[in-house]
Amino acid sequence: MAKTVFVLGAGFSKDAGFPLQSGILSLITDSEFVGLSDISSEPKPDSPTTRFLRERKELIEFLGRVFHPQEQRLEDIFTLLDQSISTRATFAGYKLTDLIRLRDAWVRSILFCLHKRSEEHLAKPASMYVRFAEWLIGERVTAGLEGDPISVVSLNWDSLLEDSLYRVIHRLRALRRVDVDYCVYTTPLDPNPAICPHTPSPKQRASGIFNLKLLKLHGSATWLRCPNSGLVYTGLGMTTPASQLYVVERRSPFMERYRSGPGAVVTSILEPYIITPTYSKVFDLPHIQTTWQNAFVELREAHKVIFVGYSLPDADYHLRTLLIRAIRPNAKIRVVLAGADDPDEYDLDLAGVALPDGLRTRLSRVPEMLLPEARYRRLFGNTVTFDYNGVESLIENLVSAKGVVDYKSIRKQLNLSRADDRRVPQNKRVDRGRMVFFKPSLLPKKG
Repeated sequence: MAKTVFVLGAGFSKDAGFPLQSGILSLITDSEFVGLSDISSEPKPDSPTTRFLRERKELIEFLGRVFHPQEQRLEDIFTLLDQSISTRATFAGYKLTDLIRLRDAWVRSILFCLHKRSEEHLAKPASMYVRFAEWLIGERVTAGLEGDPISVVSLNWDSLLEDSLYRVIHRLRALRRVDVDYCVYTTPLDPNPAICPHTPSPKQRASGIFNLKLLKLHGSATWLRCPNSGLVYTGLGMTTPASQLYVVERRSPFMERYRSGPGAVVTSILEPYIITPTYSKVFDLPHIQTTWQNAFVELREAHKVIFVGYSLPDADYHLRTLLIRAIRPNAKIRVVLAGADDPDEYDLDLAGVALPDGLRTRLSRVPEMLLPEARYRRLFGNTVTFDYNGVESLIENLVSAKGVVDYKSIRKQLNLSRADDRRVPQNKRVDRGRMVFFKPSLLPKKG
């Protein structure tokens, strides 16, 4: 079976109102509207918005004390914080504990903004991302329970795709029949499946669930990590607003359940699990390492790789290395970008300018060499196909090739597959080539 792997960059989510990385800082510090919520209105005292407004004042004060008034970048902020914390250094009157708290505030503020955008997206009756989710689920179900036709590798923190997938899953009435497979062990925030319907990834196929692989190389806005046990929790499918689930501090369910002694006070707070933008990125946490290893397997198996909204910057040397190592020479590579990235849209007019011929030739190629196409050709050669019609055109082409998604047909396939499902023990049924950091049989059933 031919396998297609989508690699999603920030440009994939842009049309849904999600900011590019360069726009996140101004969204935190300047914007009065985040999603559909006017954050200048009077929020509830214990709401995520109240926390965001309080912390935003501290973050703006931090920027004023540490940086010059010129526009700053998230990379500079997190590099300064990470380097200072790792070396136990202090600056600008901030103590080490202050820096740790400020770093957490920056991360939770990013998540607040992303989840507010996500809630805005969910409030829409339909979108092209929901159509893409319908197409993905249709392809996955048609391939059968043992099929493996598609996977998605995402470089984004946001939950746009997960939210869209779960909207379709709810419409299909297919909870616990189709699920998002992060390809690492993710524990439901609530052990009651009626509240949190997500099933841990390694258990999905063994439970007769059609898994849709989504590998998030930089972590996810839907992941919370227990610093004591190392468990990663997610609230996928829950009806509680995402900003409440992932931004407000919550205790580790595992440490709450397994206290160190009678009357022991549990102080383990779940931490957001994203790889922050810094010049000293570290990918040493087990779930991230496992995600990258599984991404290698998915890309290696791919007959076709479709990059969507990703400019392949030179600074992403970790990913560039993975792509070179993993993608086979005979794999078809397609790159989908916006019209603004098309080299044909740029023309450096040097007519009438007295220049040596060699310099004239080099200068005429400057716009071309600064655009993503040149970087892709350096990495993969001239066999790459480029599409500058954007994300919406890609989705429309995918959907139109299959026709309108028939929910009744998908539900029928799901019902028929249940009778044909041959179950095997959960700790023995795994995907070929996939690494699972935690063995399901060794983990508690709850918590």
